[in-house]
Amino acid sequence: MDTTLKTLKRFCDTDAISWFLSRPFLYELNGKTVACATNSHLLCIAKNGCGYVKSSEYKAPNVASVIPADECTETLSVSRLSEALAKVPKTRNIVCPECNGKGQVNYQYYNQSANEKVYHEFDCPHCNGTGAVDGKNGKLRYDDSYHIIIGGADFRPSYLKVLIEALVGREYTEVCYCVVNKYLKIENEQFIMLLLGDTKDYKHAIIL
Repeated sequence: MDTTLKTLKRFCDTDAISWFLSRPFLYELNGKTVACATNSHLLCIAKNGCGYVKSSEYKAPNVASVIPADECTETLSVSRLSEALAKVPKTRNIVCPECNGKGQVNYQYYNQSANEKVYHEFDCPHCNGTGAVDGKNGKLRYDDSYHIIIGGADFRPSYLKVLIEALVGREYTEVCYCVVNKYLKIENEQFIMLLLGDTKDYKHAIIL
């Protein structure tokens, strides 16, 4: 079974410029210190605090602002999630050389009025935000022209895969969830996990 730290690290983007995207960090939530991890599309919060996660910086994003207050009243089996993901075909693509597979690139500029560097993230123009370009010798990737629909919101398979792996790694068989404002929220006694729905156009839908 995954340790708490290993679960959190699944949600990180180790190549990210921003420190809070690259590793788990401590955060004050409702008066309690908890451990969080995010890659902008996914967020994982360990309710038990996970005190061995060390953070030298506390300029963390406002985590609370993105957590839907709605209670998770629906139940979904992890096997059903996995079956939906298994229906998504894979394409043999190579990692986009411009964004290194991230699908997004950062633009950095200096804000003189605020006296600080600002980073703006946008879709990579070379791969149109997919993170990959066609290539016969490339590795298999989920076809992002397919989206998985949960509760009326659509989710990119590659991100849903991370969420499923984290649940399977902790041997969960079912989870309580809700979908609010294009967020998939999963909550139990140990974690809050969020997946941001996708706004990109897609051709094929797999509906849970």
